[in-house]
Amino acid sequence: MQAADIWQELGEWITANKPQFGPGTKERFEMASKLTPEEVSFHASLHTDLYGTRGPLSSPPSSVPLPPCYVLHCRSLHYRAK
Repeated sequence: MQAADIWQELGEWITANKPQFGPGTKERFEMASKLTPEEVSFHASLHTDLYGTRGPLSSPPSSVPLPPCYVLHCRSLHYRAK
C-alpha cells in the first residue's frame, strides 16, 4: 500500500525526470510502478482483514499488534520475486 501511495504521489515526476536512485530504492520504485489496481485492492483488503479500518499503515508505535514476522517476510519475498 505504501508503494502504491508513493508511486501515485511521485510517479509522474520520476517518469519525467528519471532521477538516479541508489540500490534498493531504484528497485522499490520500479516495483511500485508496476502495481496493478487489483494488487493494490487485494493488499488494502488484506490490511483491513488484519487490522480493521483503523489499523496502522506502518510499524509501531501502535496499540494494534503486528502480524507474525514470517507473514511480513513472506510478503516481502513475494514482491521482490516479481
